[in-house]
Amino acid sequence: LAMRQLLILAAGLGTTGVVVAYAAGDFAMRILFRPEYAGRRPVLLWLMTGAALSCVVSVMGFGLTAARKFRVQAPLCLVLLVATTALSSVLVPRWGLLGASIAITLSWAVTAACMGVVAWKAGLLTSRFEGAVLLEAA
Repeated sequence: LAMRQLLILAAGLGTTGVVVAYAAGDFAMRILFRPEYAGRRPVLLWLMTGAALSCVVSVMGFGLTAARKFRVQAPLCLVLLVATTALSSVLVPRWGLLGASIAITLSWAVTAACMGVVAWKAGLLTSRFEGAVLLEAA
């Protein structure tokens, strides 16, 4: 599969998770946890959105690894660390659990944007990807 197809698949699965969480989140949290968690749907939605972004970042990371772009990956992890720390230090004291879920989701969004730029520059989004070899798109 081409990298773009894998990214679309990851984004589609993530979006499906967010839609399911929106539709059945209160019920699922009441059944799986305790009834008092049923009112925490906004936290669940933020976390599911963050998980969807995390999946997209993972797919791009796998592509960068297969393309042997190792050197750029540590700085991208550092972006996630700095963004999470900075956003959490501001949002968690103000909004608690909701602030934490927003912080992690925004951190994944920043990381996804940065990794998308790196993947684009590496040619992963414009070429057909097979194993560790990039082939020019036909």
